[in-house]
Formats: sequence, structure tokens, C-alpha cells
Amino acid sequence: MIKPINISPLNTTNKIYFECSNCGMKDTLTFENRIINTDNEVDLKELQKEMCPKCGRLLD
Repeated sequence: MIKPINISPLNTTNKIYFECSNCGMKDTLTFENRIINTDNEVDLKELQKEMCPKCGRLLD
């Protein structure tokens, strides 16, 4: 599961909460040089290309 958090009034964020379906890790990821538009489905689909820091499996 991937869920944007700390959404600004402009519907943007640089933090996501995730739960890995493989290893069960629950944590947040902060992107230093990336702004995610929560209204844009393309931005949200690109988050599914991120990997779990613990097991290396793609997040879903």
C-alpha cells in the first residue's frame, strides 16, 4: 500500500507512507528532489516503481 501524507493546500507532497506486502515493513519515504501531485494519477502510478528499503521488492 502506498499513501501520500502531509498533503499541502496545493495537493502536493514529498512524503509517502507505505506498507510492503512482501516483508510487512511499514514506514515513510521522503523525496528530497521530487514533488508529488496527488491529483495526478500518473504521479501516483510512478510511486509504484519505488522499492522497499528492506527487501527490495516493488511497492504496490
